[in-house]
Amino acid sequence: MRLYDTVRLTADRPEYAKYGVYAGDEGDIVSEAISFLGTKLGCFEVVFFPEAPNKDVYVSVYVCDLEVVEELHYPDDAILEELPYHDPSRWCIVENGYIMNLKGEKLNRIPYQYDTWGDEDK
Repeated sequence: MRLYDTVRLTADRPEYAKYGVYAGDEGDIVSEAISFLGTKLGCFEVVFFPEAPNKDVYVSVYVCDLEVVEELHYPDDAILEELPYHDPSRWCIVENGYIMNLKGEKLNRIPYQYDTWGDEDK
């Protein structure tokens, strides 16, 4: 799961519903990095395309609420070029249940448990 992949929303949450986005809706990841928005669950920015023309909806969606429909295979070098300061630690993908950056560092300690990052004592 990475920039420009097509994904499907797998869960309904009030924070998605307020934008008219529900489980089963498909969209494209439009952020090269994962944001954490004050929570331990990482989010990708996803654009959804509702039936109304010219009404694309951008929603921050938890990684755990997404599944890949189609991988675009956008090149790592092109993603790195778009990042602020070309910093490989800022870029994130989800692979084999881990949130990882271009340096190969894993953010979560337990695969598919996207809230298991940071200090273990906290």
